[in-house]
Amino acid sequence: MKKIGVLLLTIIAAIGLIGCSKKSNVYEYGGKEYTVDVSADTVSDGKNTYYYSFISYEDTKKIEIVYPNQSRWTKKITDGFGSESYTDERVKWSYIPGEELYNFIDEAEAEYENGGVSPKKIIFGIIGVGVCMIPIIAPYKCWELCHGWKFRDAEPSDVYIALTRVFGILLAIAWVVIVILIME
Repeated sequence: MKKIGVLLLTIIAAIGLIGCSKKSNVYEYGGKEYTVDVSADTVSDGKNTYYYSFISYEDTKKIEIVYPNQSRWTKKITDGFGSESYTDERVKWSYIPGEELYNFIDEAEAEYENGGVSPKKIIFGIIGVGVCMIPIIAPYKCWELCHGWKFRDAEPSDVYIALTRVFGILLAIAWVVIVILIME
């Protein structure tokens, strides 16, 4: 029974952590928040929307960003060296510079390729679920730590053991939900 409970909690934690991938990231620049939506290939500040596209061939990577006024910023990266250009130089003073947009997009795309699960979420998820498994695996030890030291030759009731295990399961589920929803 204990092994099934541990397996069940591990599966719940894994599904929860895998399901916490996000498709958009929020970045700040110049007092504005920019949202990168990798599924739509857009960056938006709520007022303006910038479209981007990646093209890769051989050892060259090219990104093109289309500004709201239809001007374009292009960056080509070959063997670690890059060159960038604007179709209209005035756009970098009217809107966010292309290099900044590229940094946001590059970070968001890298996180999206990794499934959107940050190492911090994985570590907190594993530690939290591990701690939550203590009442499930060792309810007698929990009783000894909480109440057993007060009495001599006493045993916990079956109801206490069952409730301790249920509490551990609920705590593990709550922890996974917290890691998914709150930590970003």
